[in-house]
Amino acid sequence: MQVGCESREALLRLLEPGGAANESLRADMIMHHAAHGPKIQDSDLLGLDEEAAQRLRALQVLQSALGQGRGLEVPELPKIPTPAAPAAPAAPVRPVRPSNSERDMVDTVAGMAVHELVIPLPGNRSLRLLEAADSNEATVAFRALGHQDPFGSKAWPSAYLVAERLLSEEVFGHPNESSASVLELGCGTGLVSLAALIGGATKVLATDQAKVNLDLAQRSARLNGLHLDVEVFDVTSEEPLPRCHGSTPFDYVVFSDVLYWPAEAAAFASRAAEAYCQGSTVIMADPGRRRDDFIGALHKELEKRVMIPLGSAGLRVAPEATKFPHHVFEWVSSEVKTASSLFCQEPFLLTLRPNPPFFKVPAVFEIVD
Repeated sequence: MQVGCESREALLRLLEPGGAANESLRADMIMHHAAHGPKIQDSDLLGLDEEAAQRLRALQVLQSALGQGRGLEVPELPKIPTPAAPAAPAAPVRPVRPSNSERDMVDTVAGMAVHELVIPLPGNRSLRLLEAADSNEATVAFRALGHQDPFGSKAWPSAYLVAERLLSEEVFGHPNESSASVLELGCGTGLVSLAALIGGATKVLATDQAKVNLDLAQRSARLNGLHLDVEVFDVTSEEPLPRCHGSTPFDYVVFSDVLYWPAEAAAFASRAAEAYCQGSTVIMADPGRRRDDFIGALHKELEKRVMIPLGSAGLRVAPEATKFPHHVFEWVSSEVKTASSLFCQEPFLLTLRPNPPFFKVPAVFEIVD
């Protein structure tokens, strides 16, 4: 089905960053259109300038992953309105970056072509990372293996935020002396896990529900001369979080860019509470799609577990508004850069740092906006 001219213009206004007062609702509407709206055809891109065409291409990629009758639980939304014309945006930053064809191609993983990114890390270090070269090809490969979407096969900006925050922890200040252990949930390409190893972590476990992502992360580890432990783990399952050694929890539990749908927001909130209450420091980041859903669910989970530090008047669940460093958009793929512009421009970080011992007492929590 081809999108009509009038519908196309309304859709482009919806896809324009900063064009809606409620960014969370805008993100929901974009995801709803990707899962249930008319399919974007190549002919719909004709006559558009490059920025507008890129936004529709990004929606095509989302439709490829979401829009083939998956029956997802998507909020019922009204017909896409025609937003008021947004204020003229500031001139976009256009860093000079190589095209995919100019990047190092490294054969295939699970039948999909991959290429290498070189990602700068704090402390004048760098990370070599493999990701899918083409999202449409990755979608086909993932579905052939029984996975629903290929989002984890690309490197996303929020992963860098978590890696940066993790490496700023005091325990990583002296890499040769670090004894930190790190568990990554929904690792995707494994960017955060590999950064932790480069930073000196002694034990890192990368987990994901898709084995192909774990294979990709291990290939990247070998590129960097590292050994990465991996495990297939579904955060929505009833299984407890993996442990570091025996019954010992990991020092850090991290995840990023995973709050796509309400079910995922609730599941990761539950895992964050589980990790916090077992004594792990939790670090997460997201572009802001389901911030309120996640924070609200986290509050309920923590309250249910009624575990707070001794002597504390309450636990502050305080997400930090942040921004992506400019250099991130020099190394992320053009698909990711464009897709990132479609969603909330309100990235946030959250760090939950337990202060044991814990006691079961009536819990008082303060949600800080």
